[in-house]
Amino acid sequence: MDLRQIRHFEALYRLGSFRLAAEEQGLTHSALTRSIQKLEEDLGVRLFDRTTRAVHPTAGAERLLPRARALLQDARELTREAGLLKGGEAGRVSLGAAPLPTEALVPPALERLVKAGDWHAEISVVTDHQDALMRRLMDRELDMVLLGGVSFQPIAHQDALTIQFLSSEPAVILARPDHPLVLADAPSEDYLDHLWAAPRLFADDYARFPDFFRQAMEERGIPQLRLENLSACIRLALDAQVLTGAPLSVARRIGETERVHMAAFPFPVTCSYAVLRVKERSLSPAAERLREAIVAAARALAAD
Repeated sequence: MDLRQIRHFEALYRLGSFRLAAEEQGLTHSALTRSIQKLEEDLGVRLFDRTTRAVHPTAGAERLLPRARALLQDARELTREAGLLKGGEAGRVSLGAAPLPTEALVPPALERLVKAGDWHAEISVVTDHQDALMRRLMDRELDMVLLGGVSFQPIAHQDALTIQFLSSEPAVILARPDHPLVLADAPSEDYLDHLWAAPRLFADDYARFPDFFRQAMEERGIPQLRLENLSACIRLALDAQVLTGAPLSVARRIGETERVHMAAFPFPVTCSYAVLRVKERSLSPAAERLREAIVAAARALAAD
């Protein structure tokens, strides 16, 4: 039994004529007859009663017809889905992302895909710390990982990975415009004496800060508020007298709709980004389109 036999069965049932069904299916009368007979043999059920003038479906055919039509519909959907997968318009993509690129690159990348107008794939974005993301990537739970921050070295399993480094950008301090430090036009060194919020999974990046700043942070217990993600930190900074740091692109995006003060760190702080995937694992067309959108978003960020 194969799908062609199911198509022949459905056509003969629907048209009630070997001649008409054979013409529709592009077969000779004898070829259609052999196909139906073979299907009846495979199923062990007589499907049609034949007379010299007519073809009558049996009770067995009536019982099996809904299943046959469901199979044919599933086959059509499978073919359609395969076409969408081939074009990168459908499927499932699992992306792992560190907290900073989750805010800086994922939204503009998804915006690019949505604006293209032909995106129907399902995207799952998992935000976690670097070690957890790398474990899940190597276990093939994730299609690719987007790392980013002041530092994401060393990277585990480098020999097994393809690493595409993207554009970098500065980081800035965010505060309410009516924060006492802002009103006093205080130097950014004084910002260490106030409350800070930072993503809970972003503590390792502080290792790259200059010794004097890192030591001062440790002495004061900065960040005093460790939240789940950067968005929560920014929201708190906008609503309360709390400071947080963010990539410049994220700060600018916030500034389009909110009143926010951006201050420079007392030393250069650069956010770097990279896309990682397993060398021996090919990306699906949908995953490849997402990767390209992330790369394009990073280039646009650098150009801006």
